[in-house]
Amino acid sequence: MKNAYRKIALPVAFFFCVLAAAGQNMQISSYSELIEVREDTSFTRQINIFLKQTDIPVMYPIIYDSELEKVSGLTVSYKSGKRYKQEKSPVIAENVIDTDVVSSKKLKSIAIPPGTEAQICYAVSCPELMYFSNLQFFSYDNIDTLKYEVIVPNSFRMVHDIVCRDSLSYLVLDSIQSEQNMRWKIEVAPQKIQPDALTLLGIYKNMSVPLMRILVVPANYPKEGEQYLKDWYLGKLESTRGLSPEVKAKIDELTQGITDQRAIMDTLYNYIRSNFKYVAIEIGMGAFIPSDVNEVFTNKHGDCKDLSNLLSDALKYKGIKSTVAMASTHDNIADCNFPSIGSANHIICVAYIDDQMILLDPTDPLHVPGKSIQAIQGRSIFIFNPDGGFFYDTGIPPAADNLLNYEIDLTADSEHKAMNGVFNARYGGISGNFLKAVMLNQNEDKRRSIGEDYYEDVFGNQRISDLKIQPKGENGVEISGNLAVNGKILTDNQNLFLFVDFLPPLLENEPRDKLTPGTYLGNTLDKKVKLRIKLGDPVESFSPIEKTFTKDDISVTYSVSSLSESEVECKYEFQLGYILVNKENIARTNEILKYFKKLTNDPILLKLKN
Repeated sequence: MKNAYRKIALPVAFFFCVLAAAGQNMQISSYSELIEVREDTSFTRQINIFLKQTDIPVMYPIIYDSELEKVSGLTVSYKSGKRYKQEKSPVIAENVIDTDVVSSKKLKSIAIPPGTEAQICYAVSCPELMYFSNLQFFSYDNIDTLKYEVIVPNSFRMVHDIVCRDSLSYLVLDSIQSEQNMRWKIEVAPQKIQPDALTLLGIYKNMSVPLMRILVVPANYPKEGEQYLKDWYLGKLESTRGLSPEVKAKIDELTQGITDQRAIMDTLYNYIRSNFKYVAIEIGMGAFIPSDVNEVFTNKHGDCKDLSNLLSDALKYKGIKSTVAMASTHDNIADCNFPSIGSANHIICVAYIDDQMILLDPTDPLHVPGKSIQAIQGRSIFIFNPDGGFFYDTGIPPAADNLLNYEIDLTADSEHKAMNGVFNARYGGISGNFLKAVMLNQNEDKRRSIGEDYYEDVFGNQRISDLKIQPKGENGVEISGNLAVNGKILTDNQNLFLFVDFLPPLLENEPRDKLTPGTYLGNTLDKKVKLRIKLGDPVESFSPIEKTFTKDDISVTYSVSSLSESEVECKYEFQLGYILVNKENIARTNEILKYFKKLTNDPILLKLKN
């Protein structure tokens, strides 16, 4: 499972192999799978594909986990007349996929010559039933018919739900009960998607595609399946836990003299976060089950599940109740609101102090314990508590928790050509996380360079210099610098025309004027911007100009006023109460962006005083 801040890097060779296959836009007349669950908690998949004739050779890819899955019975047949004849020596290449994402995948590429209709049949067996976690209702190939048949013995039950069901034009789902089993029959017209190598690895980043999530549970477990998932995962964790005397000694050294539980938690959390490198080594069920805590401690590296499991065990050793939770970050295909390992892509630690639940992410360098973890805010997590696993909504912090204040003071020159001055920006809560994440590992000169480029964009390509970046309070940051603005004052000797389209935009990290559904905004926001301009010549006083636009949980108030005959103030406050642009709020989001752009594009007319 991956941390939301980590970038996925795939070797060029892998992209070439996979996208060469995926980009062929293969024509498939029929794709079917017969999936049979066995009493020993293993399962098999019998796959049958019919390829249409093409004018060019194609490579059909089969990707499987070499640690968990075994491919057998592979046959390739070509159509001859009305029948298919099995090819005795099909051309099959095999490559190991070794990437930063996975470490145990293999790729079989089956060569299909041009001008040939082909049939490919093979079986995949897996000893771990929990690995059967989803069925794809999408494809980057053109598939006329996609069929699944799932056979579940009566000693088990299959629990399921469907993500993005509304995007399917055709779906039939039937079940037939017999004395021995339940037989599920599914037929779907799959959604066509663009080629993406990551989807072949089961990674669906920033995608809205239809998918059936699945959990097969023993018949004697509660209907929803949460209890089974909890028991299964904690059972797997048991063999990874148990701190060695050496690790306990180090923990005792770190917490020597500290008696307050919150201080102990902060000490251990910061130690693991600061001294352990994020490295993902995911082989077989290692994609879901962490490594041994002592091995992780010795090697000083691990991924989200490794570090969260170590932190949890360390906290328990110091008498702090703790466990782990499965989570789904905002770039994952679905929320973690269904009990299946196919629902999540992240693991965090959960601690309890004075009956307060505290979420901890040791792979998030910006997270403050007790505050919102940005990657999973507003998402469900599944907490593996020994006394009962349950879903928990992390919630969305109110806009007031994420304050952003701009103070801008400018003075116009005597020729009305330029304005020079200073600006100060204070980010509170997680409002500046996107900026801090970019500059986190840079030296001072590099941070200044990145920051100056960034704020020149924020201020509409105006000149920034002498930038200073300093921490401010808990997880806050303060930015200050010089600002030079050109070409925003015009005069006809009777009036001044003041343009304020250089004001910071409502959404700094979204440069587009019109957003699309699925855009993740990062955080709620209460943004206050105040601009004061000292003019070179006195102007007549005027009544304040005030504009307000409010739509449910998004609003902007804008005003222009005269502070004196030579000073004008322009300010706005923007409040945003949601973090994801969806079909419910897309219209009002774009409406307010358009409204604000028109406000700031219109010049402010100031009459010169005689």
